[in-house]
Amino acid sequence: VVYFDVVKVPPSVPCVPAWTVLECIRVRLMAPFPLSLVIDKESEEYYNMIFGLLALLKSAENDLRDVGYWFREQHVSLVRSDAVLYRRVVVVRHAMHQWLWGMSHYLMHEAIHTPWRRMTAAIHTRRCTSFKQLHALHRHTLQEIAARCFLADHPDFPSPSLSALRAHTEGALHQIHELRQLLLTASHTHTYSHQWRAVVGSRLQRVCEAFGASVGATVRVAGGVL
Repeated sequence: VVYFDVVKVPPSVPCVPAWTVLECIRVRLMAPFPLSLVIDKESEEYYNMIFGLLALLKSAENDLRDVGYWFREQHVSLVRSDAVLYRRVVVVRHAMHQWLWGMSHYLMHEAIHTPWRRMTAAIHTRRCTSFKQLHALHRHTLQEIAARCFLADHPDFPSPSLSALRAHTEGALHQIHELRQLLLTASHTHTYSHQWRAVVGSRLQRVCEAFGASVGATVRVAGGVL
């Protein structure tokens, strides 16, 4: 298990994250026990995977923007097939980013918010007034959150698919970095030969294939848990 320190959050906050607990537990119950919320290791890994992917895609967005700026500033046109590949890469990256943001929004608001607010409401209204009741309510809340996050009693635990999605996304990002470096080198030498254009096209194709594999992994995750 992983223990997170308590952060005081007023009841007016619209969304109380899973790793915080209201100070009212101590105030209402006056119980001398450590106010820590236990998060299971799988949950932590799942959150880290989602937000890590968002960070990767943000980095990919920045690099793709640099690539687009480079072509415009250098007045170098892509051949038609490569231009189509570039647009496809941008669209796929955007679609993946939107899907992951939707998933992270679900995790933080739907999966966590509802059961957590129900628990704090029980404490505020004194329906939970003893140490034993608090522990029972706390345990039930954690179980509900885990189930809502596809982490408990679910036959299609998404970790393997998410790992594959991350690997493919990292592969796409690496290819974008390589493409960006290729363009920066060319801007110093002003060499835009047919061979250079072929290398750019090949690199774009690799980016597109890596993102295509990411889409396949995304579909497996979505099909398994949504």
